[in-house]
Amino acid sequence: MEAICQELRKYRVSLAGLTETHLPGSGKLVVGNLTVIHSGEEQALRRGIALVLDKRLSRSLMSWQAVSSRIHTARLLHKHC
Repeated sequence: MEAICQELRKYRVSLAGLTETHLPGSGKLVVGNLTVIHSGEEQALRRGIALVLDKRLSRSLMSWQAVSSRIHTARLLHKHC
């Protein structure tokens, strides 16, 4: 996950959706200045998805919920300009 986050920082990506992450269970990780919320299978290291947010967007993260190893939801606070 560190290598992927390094590339995202290199290209200044604010928000990225990842598939086939192979991370077990669901959770929230902080890798440098990026926040990774993920959901995957509990038993086997297969499938899995993740949402990677930069520091600014991670402060806007209101809530998230893992639905399955293929689906999770995230609510971000948004101010209309």
